[in-house]
Formats: sequence, C-alpha cells, structure tokens
Amino acid sequence: MSDMLHTRRVIEFSSALIGGLMSIVDLAVLVYLQYKRKGAAIDFLLTISVVSILILFFYDMFCLPDLCWFGIEYVGVLRFWHNYLLMFTVNTLFCAYGYLVVVLIIDRYIAMHYPFFYRNNAHNRIRMWCILACLLIGALCNMKWIILGPYDDESETRSKTAWFKALNGISCIIQYYVCGLLMIWFSYKNYQKSREINRDQGCGGKLGVVQTFTNQGQRAHEIVARICVIFTVTYIILNWPYGMYDYIDNPKLNNDDHFLGVLFILVNFNQSFYLQLNLFIFSYSSGVYRNTLIYMLKRPFFIIGKQFDFKDPILPKFRPAHELREPAMIDLFAMLYYSS
Repeated sequence: MSDMLHTRRVIEFSSALIGGLMSIVDLAVLVYLQYKRKGAAIDFLLTISVVSILILFFYDMFCLPDLCWFGIEYVGVLRFWHNYLLMFTVNTLFCAYGYLVVVLIIDRYIAMHYPFFYRNNAHNRIRMWCILACLLIGALCNMKWIILGPYDDESETRSKTAWFKALNGISCIIQYYVCGLLMIWFSYKNYQKSREINRDQGCGGKLGVVQTFTNQGQRAHEIVARICVIFTVTYIILNWPYGMYDYIDNPKLNNDDHFLGVLFILVNFNQSFYLQLNLFIFSYSSGVYRNTLIYMLKRPFFIIGKQFDFKDPILPKFRPAHELREPAMIDLFAMLYYSS
C-alpha cells in the first residue's frame, strides 16, 4: 500500500472515529429527551442520529483492512462484503441521511403551514414509510457500486462504458443535487411562513394570517426555519462538490498521486465534518439539549460523590408532548427550541 493511501486511511479513520463517538453521545441525549417527554416512538431527528452513527461505523470498517490494525483481514465472505457491499452500504446510508433531512424539513413545512392536518396525520406508520422511502432512494442511487464491483479487475473497463457513465451521472444528480434543491425550496417556504406570521403579529393580526401558535411556539418555529436555511447552505457547500468527486471516484484510482490524495482527504473529511456540523446546528444551539447534556455528564460524578454530600444536578424541565397546545410541537426537533 502506498504512503499516500495509508495517510488517507489514517486521517479518514480518525475523523470517522471521533465523529462516531460524538454522535453516540448525541444519540444518548436525544433518546433521554424522547423518553422524558413521552414523544412519538419514531422520530426523524433520532433516526438521523442513528444513521450518522452507522455511516461513520461502516466507514471505519472500510478503512481497517488497508491500515492492517487489530489483525483484521477480509477473506472469504468478509472479502466479498468489503469489495462489493461496503461501498454500497456507506453511500446508501449517506444518501438516506440527506433525504431524511429533507423529510425533516418537509415535516416542519407541513407543521407550520397545516398544523391541524399535521396533528391528525403525524403517525408512526407514516414516519416509518418516509424513513423506508429514504433508504430505498439511497439503495437505488448506489446500486452502481454493486454493478461496478470497484475492486474487480474489470472495474476500470466497466467504469468507462457509456451506460455506466450515464447511470453514475443520474444517480449522483438524484443523490446530491435533487436533494439539495428540495432543501432549498422547503427551507425557503418555512422561512417565508415564519416571516409572514411575524409580520401579522406586528400588525396586530390585520393581515389575516390564521394564527395557530402561541408566542413561544412561533419563536420555536422561527428558530427551526433559520436552522433549516443554515443547514441547506452547508449541505450545498459541502456536498455538491462531493457529488462531482463521487462521479469520478474509483477506490483503485491514483493511490500514489499526492495532489489527488490531498484532495480526496479534504473531500472525505468534509463528509465527517458535515455530519458533526449538522449535530452542532440541530442540537447544540438548543438550550434544552445543552442543559440535558450537562446533566448527563455530571450525573455519574454526583452519584460517586454522594458520600461527600454533593447535591444532585438540576434536571431540565420540559412538558410531555401530549400537554402542548401547539400540535406542531410534538416533533422532537421543534421541541428542542420550544422550551429553550
């Protein structure tokens, strides 16, 4: 293995490992919040957190054989998994992650524009179908990796055929650019709706906008709308260039080229950074989330320190989902900012 490829794998493995540990902490906080507030069993924000952990876990598994750490060698079934299914799995999850965020933004769109419809139709069955649809889109967009067989001897010849270039181009467009365009449209509509309600409140309700939110609920929607806009911008900056990289990528391509090696390191690092940036945008900007995280980090030390009469940390207060006046606030994403 070339020095450049080894350096790439070390950096990619380290960034995925650190990101995975942060995502596990994030998932623990979200599960705790969901349990305490007695929210819906299936939640998009929780699903996104689980998918991010799986992405980073499988990416670490992808790097291990090249690094030859822990004595892991892929032979037999594991070799088939590494050569044919691992690239498919990682990219399927990453595509599903992007479309899950689109679904989350659309969920907020329906909640803000049609709150009573949202209350009557935000069922676990519909949420499950949305999650399965995202996974199906991801799988269809990345069947190319199974067809290509990137580690086959004939993969380079196969990748140069016209039909595969067309298939690869269509899948990249759907995976990255269609996803981004959907984010742009619905994020814009959410922000526009938030501004519309704010203007109506400023005019004392004279604009005729149907008011279905309290001031606290509207503030939560306004924050969520802005976060969706920020996330859309970061998705475009970090993922649209990756779509071009994905179009030309071949795992066996130019492993000794230092320029391409550095470029690929930056591109792959952006993917791990993108997942963590998402965590910062969605979670750490919420006072409820931050206070809960601090509570969970302090709790073990206070249990150990009871013999020294340490006081228990203060548990953040938030109301159960069924007690909220706004039907649109039953989603965990909105609830993070409803009580902030």
